[in-house]
Amino acid sequence: MDLVETYRQAKDSNDGFYNEFIAREDEPTHIKNLKLCREYESLNMRGIADSRFKDVLRMEYDNHGVWYEYCKFKLRELDFVAAEEALWTALQFNPDSAEYKLLSCCFYIRRGRTKEALEVLENLLEEDKLNVIYNCFIALIYKYYLDRPKLCIKYFNVAQRVTMRKKGMLPPKKDKPDYGTHKESVELTKDQ
Repeated sequence: MDLVETYRQAKDSNDGFYNEFIAREDEPTHIKNLKLCREYESLNMRGIADSRFKDVLRMEYDNHGVWYEYCKFKLRELDFVAAEEALWTALQFNPDSAEYKLLSCCFYIRRGRTKEALEVLENLLEEDKLNVIYNCFIALIYKYYLDRPKLCIKYFNVAQRVTMRKKGMLPPKKDKPDYGTHKESVELTKDQ
């Protein structure tokens, strides 16, 4: 057997392997096809992956998860226009997804529409006031886009305190009992 295979032979053998690997009886067809798209992408066969994605989108037009996967694929391809269109379609089918809304903020900022991004983030923050990512994102918008350093510090401090509290680095609040999350300070003597 020759140690060197041609590109075509390698491609044919990979296609057969991946088709066998992906063809599970219990999975829906669109999941199998999405896995195949990812495999083509990992093999740097992006044109085939794109056409497969479009086939899946035709079959599963109203599936927001498929649109979001296509959006991520297009972002990896640096095709921001197609990625944004796919995200807006995903948001039409699932308007409550925090993950989709967060990504929409990135597109708003990319287009210079920081007020809309800030509005979406503040709505997300109303649902989850202690979310570190939302607080940091708002702090970055205030610092780099709106030039409001005091608000930047406010949101960054919230994110920092939430993180520190989760890691047990802050004492418990005065009105709440200590459940052992605070680590006691240890005094070191000369003999230790």
